[in-house]
Amino acid sequence: MENQKTPQSENRRKRLERQRRLRIKRRRRRIIIVCCEIIMMLVLAIACYAVNILNMIQRQDFDNIQTADFDNTQAVTVIQNVTDEAGESETVETVVSQEQVLSGYTNIAVFGVDARMDEGLTSGVNGDVIMICSINNATGEIKLVSIARDMILRLMGPQTYGDYDKANSQLAYTDVGDELSMINKNFDLNIERYVVVNWAAVAKAIDDLGGVPDVDIFSEEFMILVNSYTDSVNRETGIWAPELTSPGVQDLTGTQAVAYCRVRYGLENGDFDRTAHQREVVMKMFNKAKNMLVSGGLDEKAQVLNAAKGFMSNIATNLSFEEMFSLINRAANLNLTDESTSSIPQDYVTAEYVGNLSVPDPVVARDLEEEVSYLHEFLFGTVNYVPTNDVKAISDDIKYLSGLY
Repeated sequence: MENQKTPQSENRRKRLERQRRLRIKRRRRRIIIVCCEIIMMLVLAIACYAVNILNMIQRQDFDNIQTADFDNTQAVTVIQNVTDEAGESETVETVVSQEQVLSGYTNIAVFGVDARMDEGLTSGVNGDVIMICSINNATGEIKLVSIARDMILRLMGPQTYGDYDKANSQLAYTDVGDELSMINKNFDLNIERYVVVNWAAVAKAIDDLGGVPDVDIFSEEFMILVNSYTDSVNRETGIWAPELTSPGVQDLTGTQAVAYCRVRYGLENGDFDRTAHQREVVMKMFNKAKNMLVSGGLDEKAQVLNAAKGFMSNIATNLSFEEMFSLINRAANLNLTDESTSSIPQDYVTAEYVGNLSVPDPVVARDLEEEVSYLHEFLFGTVNYVPTNDVKAISDDIKYLSGLY
């Protein structure tokens, strides 16, 4: 006799099926809630760890920062390459004020100083590395420009205002606030954010990231110079590295890379070759850390965090947490290439003494106005930039003192 389904059995089957589905749905909901809680806990733990690392930075704000006065400058023409939704690139010219141009960029001054581990970084030290880091907010392109440490500029601050001296002496005489003012007033900029690092911090961070790849130690003589600085950096930082044994393209440890960035005597172009080496190391380490963060596994991401932890106590900055997290979040879209780096001045004279300048071994721009116009075109795409009256007056003073008419 065949089994026949009764209305009661059918209702019971449906009720059991509904209960089964309800149990599955509740189980799934519990799993989702637990997973979300785990993810939130991980995010919170990472955020707390990141904040803990960032809290190690030496923080100091300055209220003496002066920026360029653009009131008397004309509107400027900006040329930019724009990519449309179809991926087609075209060159676009726009006429805007200089303030509008600069508002499209995040500009940060970067200083490398000779302070020892955990010493004060923002005053009373020589600023041997002076760079302008400019980030295009729309495209993520980074531009790096080195200012020659021996370049003659007008100094700022109550102790030195009106004096003409080497750029690296400003920080030794006064502080970072006046250093930013010096850059802004001599080059028509409005930079208010800075980062200062010492050699020890750079060496340790490079070691934690696994070294600098593919550096060209191009001759036996250059290798000997790098080795002599390596011995010096070893003593100054307490971070030991062996001497190089042969020239050629090779990876460098942290102290070897710092030594590579410090050599200037014996190079064909002196300090300008040195600043090129500095930008090379910055570019390679930035791209290495970026690839590890964006494409690397958990081990590589942890390696970058470990490098940051050892680095932070030897950094000074006035970047806010929000600004730093914003830069970190944008890391995947930030780009730094060889073509995006340069140096100032482009046309200069150097000698034991120049004209009536009492400063030995200066680097003197032949025409500061032209240098400023070049800088604004390189960084911001501004065509035929006309410098402010402040820059014109400084340029005239340098010509008079140096005799470079």
